[in-house]
Amino acid sequence: TTTTTTTTTQQTDLDETDALKAPFTDYCPHAFRYLRTSVYKISDRDYLQSIQQGAEEKNLMDVVAKFSEGRSGALFFYTLDAKYMIKTVTKQEGQLLLNLLKPLVQHMKNHPHSYLNKFLGFHSLKMYNLEIYFVVLANVFVPNLEPHEKYDLKGSWIDRHTNHHVELGKLMKDEDLKKALLLDPGQSSEMFQRLVHDTQFLMEQQVMDYSLLLGIYYVGVDPKKIDTQKRHQRDPKPLVANDVTEERKEHLLENNNDSDANADQELFFPDLLRTNRNMPEDVGIKRFVRPRAPTYASMKEVAEQKGAVRARVIEGPGIYFVGIIDMLQKWNTEKKVESLFKAYCRCKDKNGISAVDPKFYRKRFLRKMFMIGIRPKSEEYSGYGDPQFE
Repeated sequence: TTTTTTTTTQQTDLDETDALKAPFTDYCPHAFRYLRTSVYKISDRDYLQSIQQGAEEKNLMDVVAKFSEGRSGALFFYTLDAKYMIKTVTKQEGQLLLNLLKPLVQHMKNHPHSYLNKFLGFHSLKMYNLEIYFVVLANVFVPNLEPHEKYDLKGSWIDRHTNHHVELGKLMKDEDLKKALLLDPGQSSEMFQRLVHDTQFLMEQQVMDYSLLLGIYYVGVDPKKIDTQKRHQRDPKPLVANDVTEERKEHLLENNNDSDANADQELFFPDLLRTNRNMPEDVGIKRFVRPRAPTYASMKEVAEQKGAVRARVIEGPGIYFVGIIDMLQKWNTEKKVESLFKAYCRCKDKNGISAVDPKFYRKRFLRKMFMIGIRPKSEEYSGYGDPQFE
């Protein structure tokens, strides 16, 4: 169901009796309200308060400052409190959202902790014979606090890099991410399971070309406040100034508390992620394997060396936020033609382009998640079986 109202705004530069009528359409208001209030636990009052803040004249410039344009040509801006994003969509994308709405509501009810981006409303506004469609989405990140690093991850590798430096805080892509996430194995397994459920839903709806939006927040730790830990006593040999041997380095690294530190050395996929197609990790592309940093206590001897200067603060990735976005692209004739054109006319790797069928897209997407550290525990692999490789 849809609700249409007509908004009338006086024209100051024309005859005051002449008015500009702008029909406003609210699509499936009851379904979206159910999602907001019953599933996402957002009250009508809080939602309207966030949306209406930008309507006040004194706040218009602040809203305009949040206005931007995506690569796809979609226009979007955040509400004044940055809780929600208003983004334009095409008529085709809007129709897909309406088609997805019933199964989407059921999926979100069954999986309340889903990573699928939260759709809060779908509307259109008609002005000068032009109808503009737009959706209201929940902000994946903390309102008014941008992550230090942001990545848009699809799992594809063709044209999936930028020239941005990580310190700029701009949105980067798959090939720009050169490190794995530092996650607790139990938490990592839970995240992977959620993504499996979400991508299964999208695959069943023939949706592809979605992304995982990853935000990395840095945190700083004062070295003076780190509790002293007992050092390994196997080798009591004292260090001589500027004489840290390879043997001694190995000793220092042994106090690494990351129980999954060596798991990457024997990396293999569960059946769900295995494929007969050529993939980068199967042809020698460097994996996300790096030596884990030793504990601060185990490095105390190094810090006491002559010439060593201690950092005032230890800073690095400490908090992650993720969400699946851009889930309004269906595997249709247009996408199939795009795939053929890129593979055979532009000679792109057909396995590495974004436009692939939903089943393979899901498998490739989950493999990417696995490679960056969002993965099940090895003893849980049997729960992710899929004998049909492709």
